[in-house]
Amino acid sequence: MFKELTILNVDLFESYKNSIDFDLLTNINNQKKVELPFNFDFYEASASAYSSNIEGNTTSLDSFLKYTSSKALKETKEIKEINDLVAAYQFGKKNELTKKTFLQAHKILSKQFLIPSFQGKIRKGNVVIGGKSGVVYVAIDAIELKKEFDKFFKEIDFLLNQELNLHQIFYYAALVHLVFEKLHPFNDGNGRAGRLLEKWFLSHFIFEKAWMIESEKFYFENRNDYYKNLSIGFDYYSCDYNKALPFLLMLPYSLQN
Repeated sequence: MFKELTILNVDLFESYKNSIDFDLLTNINNQKKVELPFNFDFYEASASAYSSNIEGNTTSLDSFLKYTSSKALKETKEIKEINDLVAAYQFGKKNELTKKTFLQAHKILSKQFLIPSFQGKIRKGNVVIGGKSGVVYVAIDAIELKKEFDKFFKEIDFLLNQELNLHQIFYYAALVHLVFEKLHPFNDGNGRAGRLLEKWFLSHFIFEKAWMIESEKFYFENRNDYYKNLSIGFDYYSCDYNKALPFLLMLPYSLQN
């Protein structure tokens, strides 16, 4: 839609818009505020617990809320991971989305699983992602990563300064999420960071309502589809974004979760 875009230039918007058979605004406004009987934000807890669960963390939202409300449970490494992600979401709420603030958010969320020199830092080595059947994805070569990552955030900044309609906002939020995962710029924490990035982008346009969308829960509950829809190519250079529509549609349909 914008000739200025070279990375986020996937031409699926009309198909995307025509595939959404409900009113986005109505569904956004139907997101009900959940108040907890103690001083903690439910949506930060939900997003952080479910996003961590996608990555293999076994602490449920219920267990995490019990920990935060009573402090009777031991603060395990898994609970620390979720707490760090909560802190990253809180950081995102308080700061404008830029490359600098995003790297800072990754530094916050990765404290439990990366050494300090890798926290909030673009990887310097190549990354291969494995699955049950072997190698499932090869990320962009480290030599080319910095230049591509800088271009990626330049295009995000461009979009943040446009007057987008609601369908465009959701379309680009999901596309930013997808392209980020294909870049896979960190040594670890890419999944958590990508889902936070999607919400952060949304919040620039729809403000507090963005943080109330339980997309992380939807992705966790449909994680087989989430991973399948992420798979649009064996490596960064062969990604076929004509296959991206099923992934892009997951975000708006999370409103009906």
